[in-house]
Amino acid sequence: MAQISLYSGGIFNDAPLSTGCTTALNAPLNCDPYWLTLTSADLYVSLQDNSTQDALCSATCGSSFASYHNNVLKACANDPNPWTGIPATWASDAIWATYNRTCLKDPTTNIYCTDYIASISLEIDGGVSSLPQAQKCSPCVLSLMQQAQSTAYSNYSPLHVTDFLAVQQSCGVTFPTDVKPPVANISSPLIATTSGTNTCLSGNFYTVQSGDNCQTIAASKNVATGTLQSINNIFRDCSNLIAGAQICLPLTCQTYLVQSGDTCWSIAAAAGITVTTFLGYNPTINPSCTNLLSGFNVCLSPSAGTYTPTTIAGATVTKTDLFATSTVPPPGPTPFKTTPECGKYYQVKPDDFCQLISVNASIPLDLFEEINPSIDEACDNLIPGFYYCVFPTADWNATSIDNGTTTTVAPPAPTPPGTTGACFAWHVIVSGDTCAVLESQFGATMQQLLQWNPQLNSGCTNLLLGDAYCVDGAPTTSGSASGSGVPSTTVAPPAPTPPGTTNACFVWHTVVSGDSCGAMETQFGITMAQLVAWNPQLNSGCTNLLLGEAYCVDGAPTSSASGSGSTTTVPPPAPTPPGTTNACFVWHTVVSGDSCGAMEGQFGITMAQLVAWNPQLNSACTNLLLGEAYCVKA
Repeated sequence: MAQISLYSGGIFNDAPLSTGCTTALNAPLNCDPYWLTLTSADLYVSLQDNSTQDALCSATCGSSFASYHNNVLKACANDPNPWTGIPATWASDAIWATYNRTCLKDPTTNIYCTDYIASISLEIDGGVSSLPQAQKCSPCVLSLMQQAQSTAYSNYSPLHVTDFLAVQQSCGVTFPTDVKPPVANISSPLIATTSGTNTCLSGNFYTVQSGDNCQTIAASKNVATGTLQSINNIFRDCSNLIAGAQICLPLTCQTYLVQSGDTCWSIAAAAGITVTTFLGYNPTINPSCTNLLSGFNVCLSPSAGTYTPTTIAGATVTKTDLFATSTVPPPGPTPFKTTPECGKYYQVKPDDFCQLISVNASIPLDLFEEINPSIDEACDNLIPGFYYCVFPTADWNATSIDNGTTTTVAPPAPTPPGTTGACFAWHVIVSGDTCAVLESQFGATMQQLLQWNPQLNSGCTNLLLGDAYCVDGAPTTSGSASGSGVPSTTVAPPAPTPPGTTNACFVWHTVVSGDSCGAMETQFGITMAQLVAWNPQLNSGCTNLLLGEAYCVDGAPTSSASGSGSTTTVPPPAPTPPGTTNACFVWHTVVSGDSCGAMEGQFGITMAQLVAWNPQLNSACTNLLLGEAYCVKA
């Protein structure tokens, strides 16, 4: 069983402690070490995986916190505080409070409250009392507010009292609203921690000086305060920072000092980036931005090391936010299917886990797992000594070729019935997603979403958590064989093809285990006659499909099949600036915080292409028009 050892690097106590107290403090907690990351990053987010959350929230872990608390209280009852102004139970109780609020469940639905809170609002501007009645009076909202109020180890403050009173009055309940006094009385940084991991991705260490605090270190080293705390297991109030300790520094970035009144949205807009990009730069900030703290540094650019890259042949080097612009060869063995389109690799150490690598490398956890697909759902199969990609290129999963046409991409998760197979980009639904979010993020219209994902209802109230939805598919028309309406330029196959396969093909499918002709007919909306016409080596029973080979699923008309060959373009979903091309297959409607760099990164295109399709853009891209549609694939 995984364990937490709070003082593996030493207690570093100020005052002499009895043997019994020292023994109690050094006792392990039977809990997953990820609780240290959640506590130090002050994260309250949906973990998007019930199995992982069930393991984290085990009764054994909860009992271990209680036993540790009682044992330390008893063993240290006659001892002075181990550290000036801080009680012996401080560190364990802070993590215990994180456990208690993260493991709250709705007693009726048995859903974790982290999932429910994430689903009700992307951003609560007016306080909890501004939520609709059913939401603010829900068991999860009331339980979370009670839990926050009941402990000194939360962000509950006098600012929340009025809001909590309003909620209680509206919901007809009565709970205490007093603010608990702080447990610690800290006059200077003093107590014990060492780096939270033996791994330091940047390779840069810093020895804490007397008078330092987390923010002074972050400011002097140009790093994000939250990331500095998270990778070193330093608590949010920085009370377990010790003078003389050696800590790991994150990779540097362009920093910004958060001001009172700032939000993730206002910071992103001022910096000319999207909120999604901002959160990618700052992985310790939760998606609802409820743990953004004024007086802390955040990153406005990717964290970056120094590389000696090998340029990708034919690539146009542009700044692409979270992505590398060139590749480097792996310095050692890589796991099965890890992308080779990578600008930096990381060698896994025995004690590493996915969340820690994600924070250390400033890469979103879902992207880290996508570019290293051998990682299982629980992330318990990392191979020590192997090199995992932590800095992919923007086109790491692209299947496009030089003429600009595109082959389909396999869905990364189960898809709802009827979903198109002719899809170039997928999105796996997470808690809090809506069709409006998908439209904004991927530049798709609701009409397009419905065409590619026909099981969606018009109100978009039936999105399925964990399923993959097509967000960039081939335009649909009624005159093509497959209904795809893809451009008439043929596409090179993405894998070897059986002898005799047509070259005049617009969409390919690479056969995987479990495939059948019936499955391809359903997925791509074609007939067996069309399949055989484009892939004449197939026998009538379709018993000779070749694993790993590419089959045409939308080809030019033959004597026995009506092909697509359509050049149908997609109408813009919003007004367009003067001169914008009409020959466009994918549009993006500009929202607050967008930039040309963001569009380049999101759609894998260059500035030169953007200007060619949208000639009113100036070279600095300072004249994007909010609410207007720009062509991002022509």
